[in-house]
Amino acid sequence: MNGPRHVVLELAYHAPFTALGTMLGLILVSLLIASSPPHEVYESSFHVLHPVHMFLSAVATTAVYYRHRPRVGEAVLVGMIGSVGICSVSDIAFPYLGGVLLGIQSLELHVCLIKHPWIVLIPALLGCLAAIKVSRLLENPSLLPHGGHVMVSVLASISYLAAFSNPAALISTYAPQAFVIVFLAVLLPCCTSDIILPVSVLPSHELDHDVHVKKLGFLRASGKKGSRGPS
Repeated sequence: MNGPRHVVLELAYHAPFTALGTMLGLILVSLLIASSPPHEVYESSFHVLHPVHMFLSAVATTAVYYRHRPRVGEAVLVGMIGSVGICSVSDIAFPYLGGVLLGIQSLELHVCLIKHPWIVLIPALLGCLAAIKVSRLLENPSLLPHGGHVMVSVLASISYLAAFSNPAALISTYAPQAFVIVFLAVLLPCCTSDIILPVSVLPSHELDHDVHVKKLGFLRASGKKGSRGPS
């Protein structure tokens, strides 16, 4: 399976789950906003979810790489880049730029890696080390952290928008924009950090770990065969 086709199938597989997760995340945040908590609650929520996101992303990314190429130093490096770099894009850069482009007012840029790097780097490193350990015990160690990564990423992105803008206006005025922002902020970076990055940097690989990609390809091929009439 070539690279571009693999990416398309990955995005196609994850899009419905990401859309559902985004909708559920918006509902949860709406319920929180309806209870009118102090504004600090939103920022505190983000500063919990963002490190958890880093940890899960590091586990998933490192595990995919280490499974194919069991070299600790390389796997940790890929895991740190995939989690710290790409998760910052997902949780902060995407929501901020998307919010500005779609007209969300008073949105603040808050980069945790600069302001308090320890809440980013420590969880990411722990995730990398955990992935090395788990990869020696489980056949597919990236599956569970990848699923958790997607859901936590949804909540982290929404929490960022609520924490660094007007949370009431976010739901009452900007709900459609927030959905689009969070959907893209989760779908593109999460697939990149968990799957595309570790696979693309391997010297040689087979995508045998992506069972759902094979399934999508098989279903697509079956559908084409079934649509053919008698010759």
